[in-house]
Parts: sequence; structure tokens; C-alpha cells
Amino acid sequence: MIKIFLVEDEVFALKTLHRKITDLNQDYEIVGTATDGTEALPKIQATHPAIVITDIRMSDMDGLTLIENMKKMHIDALPVIVSGYQEFEYAKQAMKLGVEDYLLKPVELSELDKCLRQCLMRLESRYLPKNIYSFLIGNEAFNLEPIISDGPLTLLYLIFSNPLNHTDTMFHPNTGYLPGEKVKEIFKKEVKAASIFCFDGIYSNEKVLLIPQTDHLKAKEDMYLEKILPILVQEFSFPVTIYYMESRAKSLTYDIRTARKCCTRNVIPGTSGYNHKLLEDPAPEDLSGMIELLSLLIRQEDYKLIYSNLLRLLKRWQTEKRPILSCQSELVFILNSLKRSFQVKKIAGLDSTFLVENILCFSSSPKELACDFTQLMADLTSGNKGSNESTISGEELVRRIDMYFQNHLSSSITLQMLADELNVSKVYLCRVFKKYKNVTPMDYFNRMKIHHACELIREFPSLQLAEISDKLGFNDVYYFSKVFKRITGIAPSSYRKENRNSD
Repeated sequence: MIKIFLVEDEVFALKTLHRKITDLNQDYEIVGTATDGTEALPKIQATHPAIVITDIRMSDMDGLTLIENMKKMHIDALPVIVSGYQEFEYAKQAMKLGVEDYLLKPVELSELDKCLRQCLMRLESRYLPKNIYSFLIGNEAFNLEPIISDGPLTLLYLIFSNPLNHTDTMFHPNTGYLPGEKVKEIFKKEVKAASIFCFDGIYSNEKVLLIPQTDHLKAKEDMYLEKILPILVQEFSFPVTIYYMESRAKSLTYDIRTARKCCTRNVIPGTSGYNHKLLEDPAPEDLSGMIELLSLLIRQEDYKLIYSNLLRLLKRWQTEKRPILSCQSELVFILNSLKRSFQVKKIAGLDSTFLVENILCFSSSPKELACDFTQLMADLTSGNKGSNESTISGEELVRRIDMYFQNHLSSSITLQMLADELNVSKVYLCRVFKKYKNVTPMDYFNRMKIHHACELIREFPSLQLAEISDKLGFNDVYYFSKVFKRITGIAPSSYRKENRNSD
């Protein structure tokens, strides 16, 4: 619920405004009232409202002085003023203080509704773009208290495709950036909630949703997720894993971390699903027979049979609902055993854990995973004759990738497009590039784009950020801003301001 604080010296006007807000029957909560600014200021500090509606003319401390003091004390609630007709020009001057809107007395219900809806949109634009990456890997607290009361919330963590586990990247190579507005729109069609909040997760293939629990939504998660899950899969063309739990505004920092860990552990490769409990970890299985068979087939260079046997194993794991972390552990064991058999210490200078994680993040189905792991088996020997992967040197491949990126800075490129252009697999491409550049290809590409964006901001200070975003092939200006800040540590608007000041 959106927290609102009312400041009005006329008791009747205060009660009337309170009643009208209640009559709107929306997710609004009046967290406090006061009859002047002096009384209001400490109460506002204590209640953390999202919106403060205040009269202008009051004894002791008037509305404008209250707003000025709120700014000085870094209280970021949205101020809305209420004034009489004779104070209309006076009210317009107040807009210079950052007042969100003004309402004329007597306050009409329709105008009040319009004003609060606009405030809600502004609040969403302020809070929803907050990327939770910083607090998931650091110590920042995640606070939505101003726009959500401490009532129960349904917290949903969504992972599209398979999860990433390295904090040196934020871009999932398989999914790219997924627009949160589209996810929110799908949920709003099925969940009849007045407010649904959608945030980016730690990586570009993850989303966090918060839905305030009401009587008609309580314990109904399975009902609406059963409808929503296939819609998400169809819309984004990736398997989706959802973990949900009850939370409250004050515990979101801890609960979001917990939800992500649980969601990651519940991912089953190539499968979509939702749950509010952790899946059971299966017992390790005896893979000695499979390892002996794969070793024989590798020596015979029979990669079709390697693929078919791996596919059979992976499909069985999928049927058994074996979680991705268990699959990863078993595949690392298989790879390490085969490396010992062929006396190979490392492939492309990378250890088994990275190689398997690399394969898993690209694979959305057992077929893709079997294909990519078969390619890895081929790299254990010199028998890989079927593609450029054995005929082109690593240095040359990286040089071609770099050149391709430089020539396509204005394009939105996926790793699949790049792999097709160079006639190599995504797994091999990413592996070799990581070895030579110590960064994934798409992270490198985005760094190139942001470097060019910095040049554009310096050379053309009047150029709009939306224009720069379009020139560099980003899907939207918000995504561009998020990538810019992730790479440079500063928002593009702040970067522009700093450069103007230095001039």
C-alpha cells in the first residue's frame, strides 16, 4: 500500500480529505496527520510516507516551509499541495520547490484520483528501476518501505533459462535483456492486484516481483502461476523457474537473497516450473559405466553416439527433476574423469567447473546441453574436424570478434548471431574469448558501447540519452542507463553533468 501523510490546519477539511482518499478504494494508507508543518515534520520522519499532501497556509510552519525542510533533511516523499483559488499563483510558484502536483479546494474526488495515480507512476519510475545487483553482492539495504506498508507481500523470484553464478558479469549470453514491463504486464492481466512491482534481478535473465497480499489473493499463488507460467515461456521462448515466498517490506533485503538462492537451486535444465519449497537433492549416482562408454566413444571419434548417450542421460535427469546444481556436479565429475583418462589438465586453459557452467548457461534444453557437452568431449582429442574451431587460432578468433564488434556498435547483437557469423559454437566462442580477454564476449561488447557513449556525451553534450541509446542499439534508455552505471559506476546523466562542470 502507498503511504500518505496529510497536513491540514482545518479539522473538517482534514477529515474530508482523509475520507475521500479512503473512498477511492485503492492501495492507499494514511499513515499520519498533522495540523501544521512543525507537528508534521517529526511524524513524517517516523512514518516514511511516499506522498505528503499539505495545505499551503497554516500557522507556525506553512506548507512551503515544510517542503523546504523536507528537502534539507533529504526526505524524498512526493509533496502535493492543497490551496484555495485565491492562492493559485502562489501555488504555481511552489512547483519550483519540486512539488509534484497541486489540488484546488474544495478537492474534487476525480482530481484527487488523477493526482494520486500520477504520483504512483512517479513513484514507480523512482523505485522500480532500482537494480538489486548492488545489494545482492554488497551491503546495501533494499528499502521499499515508503511505497509498501509492512503488510504481507508475495515475493516471486524468476529465472529465465539457466542461472549464472559469476559476479563479474550481468549479461546472460542466451537471453540478453528481458524487459520488466512485459513481465509485469503479463502478471497484471492474471493477478487482480492494484499494485504489482517488478525489478531486475542480479543478472539480466532474472526478475523480482512483489505483490501485496489481499484477502482475495492470499494463498492463491499456485492458481495464477499455473496460468502465467506458459504465457511467460511462450512470450520469451525460454524455460522459466519461479520461487515464491511471503515477505514484508522490512525484511526484503534478506528475503530477496533467500528467494534467489532457492530459485537457483530449483532450476531444472530445460524445464519450467514454480514452487515455494526447495526441491530435494537427489543422491549421487554411479556414473562409472557412462564414463567408460564415453571414453571408448571418444577414442573411436563416434560423436553421434556420444551425443545420443548424453541426451538419454540428460532426459532421464529431466524426468527425475534433477536440479541444475546436481546436474552440474555430475557433469563436472564426468569431465574430470575423462580428462584424467586422456591426461588432459585443462581445456583452453580453463578448469572443469567453469567449462560446465559455461555450457549450462547456454543450454535451454537437454538437446542443446547434449550437443554442447559433445563438443567439449571432442576438444579432449585432436579429432574435431567438423568446424572452424580446430582450424582458426584463438588469437585470430578474438581479433575477428573485436573487429565485428567495432563494425556493429549500433546493432543489437546476440551471441548466437556472432557464433553463426564466425561459424563456431557459442560455447567455444565464449570459452576462447574468456581465455584471451578475461571477460565474456557480450560484456566486452557492452563495454565498447559504453566507452563510445562516453565519447558521445563529451563531444555532443546536448544529445539526448534516448538518442545515444538508439545509436548504440540498446532496447530502451533505461536498459542503457543501467548498463552505463554498471560499467562506469555512475549514471549517464551524472556523467554528463560532471563533464559540463569540468568544462
